[in-house]
Amino acid sequence: MLSTEEKAVGRVFRDAAQAELVQSFEIDPPDHTVPVVISVYRHACPRRQGRSTALELKEIYLYSPAGGDVPAGRFGFLYKQGRCRYCGASARSRLGRLVDGYDRPPLSGRVAR
Repeated sequence: MLSTEEKAVGRVFRDAAQAELVQSFEIDPPDHTVPVVISVYRHACPRRQGRSTALELKEIYLYSPAGGDVPAGRFGFLYKQGRCRYCGASARSRLGRLVDGYDRPPLSGRVAR
């Protein structure tokens, strides 16, 4: 069960991370927008004459900073992004999701920063 302070810190972190993700769409817009729950997105690749090609999406996991009595990494914010290995088309999720850092650490073998 989260304390009132943990809930407040989590909300602030979630809102800041989501704002950063939205800003990334303005600075460097992806070619495709994908849901955060999928790991593979198929697109019609121009380098392969329009054939359906899998674009692997990596999990990006952001750690929450320390705040008050709440330790750093207490929460995580994750979203997905990837690039086609043939044509270079990019894909990114527009919405991320807040997770409990104790219950849901980053997946092994994925990008974490």
